Amino acid sequence: MKNMKNEDKHTIKIRKAYRDEYKKVSEFLDNTLVKEGYGFVTSAQVETECKKRRIFIALDGDNIVGVRTGTDCIYNLAVDSSYRGQGIGMMLIDVCKPYKVRVKAEPIGHLSKKQKEGFKCPRGFYDKAGYRFSHKEKGKNFWSGEKDGKRIFIKEGEKEHIEVFVTKEQRRLHEIK
Repeated sequence: MKNMKNEDKHTIKIRKAYRDEYKKVSEFLDNTLVKEGYGFVTSAQVETECKKRRIFIALDGDNIVGVRTGTDCIYNLAVDSSYRGQGIGMMLIDVCKPYKVRVKAEPIGHLSKKQKEGFKCPRGFYDKAGYRFSHKEKGKNFWSGEKDGKRIFIKEGEKEHIEVFVTKEQRRLHEIK
């Protein structure tokens, strides 16, 4: 666990989430990541990731104010809107710097007009964190809409809307190959 004071003098603790915290983590992601149109993570996925200790949480006291999923690769990163701009996202990255980040870069999918209008590509944030754009990918392994009253599982999406960022070192290794 790392304790750090952010720019607003809150003592923010960064640590891995415990398995029994998956409901709180899932609720947080639903209220940030999903609500704003940046992605979707089922509570079953969150439970599995908590069990495998692959979720980091940022705490202000007992309140979750940020979540990161993934260790070697970040799949989701969300910070409570009232805590943004205070360095918590960077703290979640720096606690265990991954070599790669996968992030939704376009507002596609079943999003409301408000979600589409408020969507901001996070490329600048990851550039500032020391990552460089590598390539785009299609979304993989997600649920989309319904057909005949049943949810549809999509193994691979049709559009490349996921941007992949890698560390400078990883990019150099990639260029050598």
